[in-house]
Amino acid sequence: MSDFEKIKENFEQFVSIIKRFEDENLSTLVESLEQRIATSPANAQKDEYGCEDGGLIASMLETLTMIRKLDAATGKQCDPKSLYKVALLHDIGRIGTTSEEYCLPQDSDWHYEKLGLVYKRNQNLYQYNPVQFTFQLLTNYGVKLSEEEYNAIQSISLNKPLNHLGKLLLAARLITNY
Repeated sequence: MSDFEKIKENFEQFVSIIKRFEDENLSTLVESLEQRIATSPANAQKDEYGCEDGGLIASMLETLTMIRKLDAATGKQCDPKSLYKVALLHDIGRIGTTSEEYCLPQDSDWHYEKLGLVYKRNQNLYQYNPVQFTFQLLTNYGVKLSEEEYNAIQSISLNKPLNHLGKLLLAARLITNY
């Protein structure tokens, strides 16, 4: 399967799950930022997870698979809608803001060869945590999060679980992304 076909397949899977939420605002966010969501890398450096075109979606889908397994293993059973929402949206801020991309095409052979930077980090945005952009994007499009979902995603910034769902998210990311 070519890279393009894999990106397309992952994005179609992502969209099919998003549609199940029956949230018009969430659907609008995904439709408006479709190309960026589909093709964005999760990280800029080649030794970091998701450092490839479409790496963000691939990473979020892997996180979803793992968080579901961890939820089943704990026996606590989180609300499935919250579980899916947190897994699929926690890193959406890695695309950047509505107007600026977080990772830009690399235009320096030196940075690529010596530092392994496959993408250039947008200096206007890189000093901020991507979770801030996740919340900004969700707010801009009117996507509502429950307190449990918000705290689970916020757990990433703090690198400390704020609730059971946050504990599952951090564990799933640790297992799949590092």
